[in-house]
Amino acid sequence: MALTSRSSESDPPGAPKCSGGGVPVALRLMATVHVASLALCSIAVTSASFVASSSSSEESRAVCSALPRQLIDACKCAPIGGDEEGESGVRVICKALHSTSHFNLDEVGKGGGGGAGDVLNAISGGDRVADEHIEMLGSSVKEILIRDGAISTIKMRDFSSFSSLRMLSVTNSGVAKLVVAERSAAGETVRGAKAAARTQTRNHLSLESLDLSRNQLTELDEVVLGEYGSHLKELNVSHNSIHRLGPVFEGLTKLEVLDLSANRLDEDIDSTVFTNLPKSIKYLDISSNAWLCSPKLSWMYSWSRHYTDSSSSILRHVDDTRCRYDETTKDCLKQKQCGNLLLVMEYYHEKVNPSCPNSCSCFLTQVQEVMKERKERSYTVQVNCTSQNLTYFPKLPIHTRIVDLSDNKLDSQAFSNLNVKKHNYSEVDKLYLDNNQLDNLPEKLLKMRLKVRFSAKNNKLTTIPFEFSKHIMKTTGVVELSNNPWKCTCASQVTDLNLINKIGDKSEMKCGPESDLEVKDKPIVMLNQEVLCPPESNGEVEELFLRLLCLVLAVLIVAVLSKLAYDYWVYRTRGQLPWLVLKMP
Repeated sequence: MALTSRSSESDPPGAPKCSGGGVPVALRLMATVHVASLALCSIAVTSASFVASSSSSEESRAVCSALPRQLIDACKCAPIGGDEEGESGVRVICKALHSTSHFNLDEVGKGGGGGAGDVLNAISGGDRVADEHIEMLGSSVKEILIRDGAISTIKMRDFSSFSSLRMLSVTNSGVAKLVVAERSAAGETVRGAKAAARTQTRNHLSLESLDLSRNQLTELDEVVLGEYGSHLKELNVSHNSIHRLGPVFEGLTKLEVLDLSANRLDEDIDSTVFTNLPKSIKYLDISSNAWLCSPKLSWMYSWSRHYTDSSSSILRHVDDTRCRYDETTKDCLKQKQCGNLLLVMEYYHEKVNPSCPNSCSCFLTQVQEVMKERKERSYTVQVNCTSQNLTYFPKLPIHTRIVDLSDNKLDSQAFSNLNVKKHNYSEVDKLYLDNNQLDNLPEKLLKMRLKVRFSAKNNKLTTIPFEFSKHIMKTTGVVELSNNPWKCTCASQVTDLNLINKIGDKSEMKCGPESDLEVKDKPIVMLNQEVLCPPESNGEVEELFLRLLCLVLAVLIVAVLSKLAYDYWVYRTRGQLPWLVLKMP
């Protein structure tokens, strides 16, 4: 009490009274009023949100109830938040539809008069959509999503009544064709002239997003994109079967997202499809297509640098953008016959194309992707120079492993001008020389690896050198030498059984006109070695003579030994020397 009394006495006149905590009573009252105000504001906002939500729900229900009965049964409506301009709208989500005609409100909503309109009314269940409902649907529906249907053809004009439509998505519905509108035999649209006139008076569709993924499209209609793509920002046609594609995107000046992944685009695509893409593109996906690692696509290297060198790469899923080295490969990932498309095209542009002979085609068969200890990527090349009337061996790109020089005019003189190392033939594992004019196989072939295959069918070969025969027997996997005029003699290397067993087409090899008479024109595999190399004699006479000689010698030896024994006995018993000794001087 004394402390309180002293405090009261020490306060200056007019000072605000404080409680035991030292906080002015007026300030505490102001804080209490502020908290109460915040609570009231929160309640007001919550009430407003609830009212707005209730209003949106009622609007979506009203929009859904205005749809044709066929759509009411198959679709659901949901409110969507305000867009960039603060406008709200309705999203229509449908499943298992069989046609887009149900959205053609002009046909469904305007009965009478007979004709095609009545047919559609019957399809739609005979609904009559009032004019005011058509206007409400047109201004309220912002998104239409259709999935898991069976719609073979999308007719874009079926959606013309939805003037505020910004997003159209038809996915996993078997769509094979995208058209503006189907025409009857007389050239009139199915909607009829009156419906067309009514549609023209409405606002044109201003689609910003079109999703047609997971369907069966094989191409994109340039007319459709030209008429409905002026405002398009997103186009998704992934997981289709598109293999024909022209420069259809050039006019889509606002396009930002383009997804062409998982289609059947290949090396025959028109380069202008990508080189003339609008400058607005920010996202591009061309992965998981049927790209072949072909030099036809080498333009992609220069083109892609603009889309991959920027800080935010425009070209997406680059690692999944693969190409097949072998066009017969179905699952290249499983068979490890794939390459990174843009990396392969870089090596075409930088390494292969500049050194490929003018009369030949050069293909990359492998480019190393994972770099470990090597400073440079390894790569291998295949060169095809068939049917070019070549009389010389062309210079190849480095690391060439396969060379096909069939159906040319190569002869022995062509080998004389060949520098195996300088012309990059030393790493060749497969060499095809079929249908040329070769009459011998020179030693320069020994400087080539030829580990996999050597073929020289349909030439003028008569002999094969011993050293080259040993080389291919030891090193080469498959050898083909049929349809040559082989000279079959006992001394010919081509008749060696070890070489014949190595040759893959030995059943088609025949002895030529220079062969021994007994084997001429006979298949080499049918040759009897005893007939081809008969012994000079059978040796029986020589053997008999030697036996008689041995017998005579044996008799003489016995006689000499017997005479010596007799002379020795006479000398021992009589002391008489042999008469021959007595006759000696």
